[in-house]
Amino acid sequence: MQFSRLKTFAIVFGGTTLLGLGFASTAYFQSVVTGKPIDLFDLFAGEMFYYYIWGAVGLLIYQLIKWLPLAPSRLLVSVPVHLTASVLLPPLVFMIAVSVGRMMHNQSLAVIATEMPKESRMFFLYGPGIVMGLMTYWGIVAGIYIYQFAAQFKTERIKAAQLQSALLQSELAALKMQLHPHFLFNTLHSISSLLRDNPDAADEMISRLGDFLRLTLEGTPAQTQTLRSELEFLRGYLAIEEIRFQDRLTFTLHAGPDVLDAAVPTLLLQPLVENAVRYAVAPKPDNAVLHLRAAKHGATLHLELEDNGEGIASLQTAKRGIGLTNTAARLEKLYGNAAQFTLANVKGGGLLVTIDLPLTLLPSVASEPLLNDRIFNERITPELAALVTDPHAHR
Repeated sequence: MQFSRLKTFAIVFGGTTLLGLGFASTAYFQSVVTGKPIDLFDLFAGEMFYYYIWGAVGLLIYQLIKWLPLAPSRLLVSVPVHLTASVLLPPLVFMIAVSVGRMMHNQSLAVIATEMPKESRMFFLYGPGIVMGLMTYWGIVAGIYIYQFAAQFKTERIKAAQLQSALLQSELAALKMQLHPHFLFNTLHSISSLLRDNPDAADEMISRLGDFLRLTLEGTPAQTQTLRSELEFLRGYLAIEEIRFQDRLTFTLHAGPDVLDAAVPTLLLQPLVENAVRYAVAPKPDNAVLHLRAAKHGATLHLELEDNGEGIASLQTAKRGIGLTNTAARLEKLYGNAAQFTLANVKGGGLLVTIDLPLTLLPSVASEPLLNDRIFNERITPELAALVTDPHAHR
């Protein structure tokens, strides 16, 4: 409230000062041209005082508008009141100015009060003067409404932006929550399949699932994180799949040191890899390969995930996986047209998922190993293992 009053006072003071300076400068040059120069100090002091009075009156008009706004439902009352005020206030302002000018011996105002004949003063007050007064009054009214409209428009834009942001955050949170039960269902299904044939492997998978869920719960709630953190999270997922596929899966990572601190959506890679595992790795009897590549292309972060599965028959077929549809929706909401998400069949078999994001670097934070060394599998994740155990290995 205090800040709003100070802002209003500053606007009124600044506006009336500019008006006073402008009219004083014009009057001074006119007096010089006509050969009747007026004392410069008196002229500026008189004009400034006159418009400062109008500034004070403007504050009264502002309160009057708050009390009787020119709203359609109140026009029958507000219009007569404002018309009356617009007729009475300008002469009152003029008489106050010349009276004070005469008492202060201000030449520019005293001339009007003493040298102008009474008939001329009355004509000035109720002839051209009242027209100027009406213009001044309604100009102030228009200025107040323009200011209120601009302030209301700004407030509505801020509220709309806040609501849009809240809606977007809710939609993104819903999309992220969709991933967790999907992954958990698939993992529990794998564990149940192992319980009869390989109880020890099932027990190990449960242990690693616990580690992975801890990462999920302790991880950042932010919509984006560094690629390094995303790879650490992905490594936890691959540690679970290691037990399920053993030597059937080979995973390779190629990520340069200039992209490890790049911002990516949280849970971007794991759903894509999970989708590849389900539709490309699981159907293959052996020699399933996943290649993950991350590189900087100018101002763009370029990500590729390639598998050697059977590829896709059509784009519609590709939409069968929650991971792909969810990722596409999140990228669209976070980046709009600035992000590209494409799918393409690889010659000879396989699917290539390509993502291009605006390259934004986040502050680098040295991280500690989030999983025990016992779950490393050098065949599956040698690069990820080095990345997690030594955060500066790729710097």
